[in-house]
Amino acid sequence: MLIDLHLHTSAHSPDSVLKPHRACERALDLGISVIALTDHDHVWSHAEIDQLRARYERLAILRGVEVSLVDSYHAVVIGEDFKLDAGPPLTPAQLKARLDACARPSFCFVAHPFYHTPERTAELDALLRFVNGIECNSPYCCEKGHLVVAGRKVPLWYADALKLCSEFRVPALFNSDSHHEGTLGTMATKVDLVYSGQDEFVVALKAAVTSLVQDL
Repeated sequence: MLIDLHLHTSAHSPDSVLKPHRACERALDLGISVIALTDHDHVWSHAEIDQLRARYERLAILRGVEVSLVDSYHAVVIGEDFKLDAGPPLTPAQLKARLDACARPSFCFVAHPFYHTPERTAELDALLRFVNGIECNSPYCCEKGHLVVAGRKVPLWYADALKLCSEFRVPALFNSDSHHEGTLGTMATKVDLVYSGQDEFVVALKAAVTSLVQDL
């Protein structure tokens, strides 16, 4: 199964020109089974996302958000009952409190961890103590420089991110971080899971073995 858990739409991200229906159609064309709508600091309403789900029944559409944090860090949260009722930017402690308040399962990962700050910081470590995954590659991650490893384009800090995954025993994630249609499908995560609902999926994802897929 191919998944892309980080993309932005023109519906709620001012810097995106990717229309929600085109994101869904493009994902289906590329063979992606699961996407997460993770607009900047905006959680889709259930009514709004359910309309999109009804239109694209062959695609699993997850309810998510990219949360702005202090010191230029970002975290993506996927959860049916996650609420972003104040802020941002949030501190790691404030983010954790909102995650702990969720009655239903959620999945949280650090987005592009070394993009703004190349060093490992106390703030990053505070996040790593409770997140469920780390985004190790995306087109955005590679913008400030990249390497080619085994024929794949990866950010300069790719090895450091993978080491963090090993240290904290969380899966590595690979996403498009799309803001326009052309980047969707440039990177995705391959997982050996079967989708049976968002709650079940986010629980299973926490222990999943993942791999990078590029240029679908």
